[in-house]
Amino acid sequence: MSIPGLFKCGLHNTPAEVPYIHAEQELIRKWKERLDAACGNRFKIGLCWQGNKDFPDDRNRSIPLKRFERFFEREDVQFVSLQKGYGEQQIKENGFEGKIIDWTREMDTGPDAFVDMSAVMKNLDLVLSVDTSVAHLAGALAMPVWMLVPFIPDWRWLSVGESSHWYPTMRIFRQPHKKDWDSAFAQLERALHERLLAPVRRTEDLDRASKSRGYHAAFDKGVDDLDDSSRC
Repeated sequence: MSIPGLFKCGLHNTPAEVPYIHAEQELIRKWKERLDAACGNRFKIGLCWQGNKDFPDDRNRSIPLKRFERFFEREDVQFVSLQKGYGEQQIKENGFEGKIIDWTREMDTGPDAFVDMSAVMKNLDLVLSVDTSVAHLAGALAMPVWMLVPFIPDWRWLSVGESSHWYPTMRIFRQPHKKDWDSAFAQLERALHERLLAPVRRTEDLDRASKSRGYHAAFDKGVDDLDDSSRC
C-alpha cells in the first residue's frame, strides 16, 4: 500500500483505463451461440451472489440467492449464473433451475481461471454481483457491472457514492444502514426498471470507460470534499 502514496495517487488520478483484460475471441463466439439460443432477445444479466465463505466478513457481503427472486419473474430478463463453486447449490435449494441458466460447471475446467467466465461476460448486457472476484473481473473487462456492498464496505469502495474510481463501468448499490439490504434492493429494482425502459448500449459504457480520467466528477456529493487523507 506504500506505492500509491509514493506516487501521490488520489481520487483524481487513480489509473482506471479499461479494459485491461480481454476474453479470447474463440470462446466469446462459442458462448455467444449458446446464450443466443437460450436467451433470445431477452436482457441478459450475469449474477453472482456468494463470495468465498472463508472470508472473515463474508456474512456481511454475500447475499442469499433467495433475495433476488423478485427479479426472476421478469419475462424480459434472463439471468445467467456466474456463481462457480460454493453457493451454486442455492439454485437447486430454492427451486430456481428454470429461472437461472447455470453452465458454471462447464466453465474454466482447465488450468486457467476465468477464461470461460470472461467470455460469457462479454455476451451479457449486465453483470450483477456482490463484492467478490466476479465484480472485479467485469470491471477489468469494461463490462457494465452493478455491485451490492454492505454498509461498511471494503476500503476500495469508499463509504459514499455510486461510482468506482477503479472501474468506470461500475455502479455501486450500498446499504444505507447496517444489514439493510431491503433499501439497497429497492434502489436496485428501480435502476433495473429504468435500464430496461431505456437500455444503455455497451458502446456507451465503453465510451464512459475511455473518459476514465474524468470519472471522479461523477461521484456523489461528499466524495469531492474528501481531503488528501483519503488517497488510495
